[in-house]
Amino acid sequence: MAASTPMRIQGGPELVTALKRVKGRMETGPEAMEALSAGGRVIADAWAARVPVLDGNYQAAMRSPDAVVVRDSKTGARATVKPARLAGLPRNDQPRKYGHRLEFGLLGITAQPSCRPAVDSSKAQVAAVMAEHLADIADRTPKS
Repeated sequence: MAASTPMRIQGGPELVTALKRVKGRMETGPEAMEALSAGGRVIADAWAARVPVLDGNYQAAMRSPDAVVVRDSKTGARATVKPARLAGLPRNDQPRKYGHRLEFGLLGITAQPSCRPAVDSSKAQVAAVMAEHLADIADRTPKS
């Protein structure tokens, strides 16, 4: 069995307080919102690049700034990536109304997935982009 050695860290209570502030900002602060938006944008761009070439509306819906929605909730910031509503297109012609048929296929129509492959292929890039946005949170967290 390993022996334990008690120790006291000077500034321990202050450190705990600072870490709690950082945790809060990472969950719901502006840095969290920026990081989620940047990560979501990586996924939306990868998704748009994988959409079947003949579907310009679907590609445009994924390239729209509105394809990534970041919201604050009781449990922390959350991001949603989905086709944006395109102005001028009737409701039933919106990519969000038919995207699932391209993604999963339909009777007589072969599936042409773009969402899941985009997420799978961009995980590392999403993590890197979000880490970059969150890297300086401790430095930007107010001391008081």
